[in-house]
Amino acid sequence: MNRIELDISEGEAPEPLIRATEALQQLPEDSYLHITHRMEPCRLYDYLERNGFYVETRRGESGLCELFIGHDRIDKVKTEIVRLVKDMARWD
Repeated sequence: MNRIELDISEGEAPEPLIRATEALQQLPEDSYLHITHRMEPCRLYDYLERNGFYVETRRGESGLCELFIGHDRIDKVKTEIVRLVKDMARWD
């Protein structure tokens, strides 16, 4: 399983959303996307739901918002994401 990193913490709107959706359109089924952003990308959640993605959002050690995203229908990807985030603080 591959982890694809995408840091969009420095971009100004709408650049982060565009970069995230472009990366998701190319995401292999056996991989997950790890996004780092300075805030919760609320507009991304609608896109994820409409396009069949599973997401877990957490607060990283640096205080940044971290998203772990995979294809919802691929159980091994969802299981790996849940394992990765189990000890991380939820993004509130």
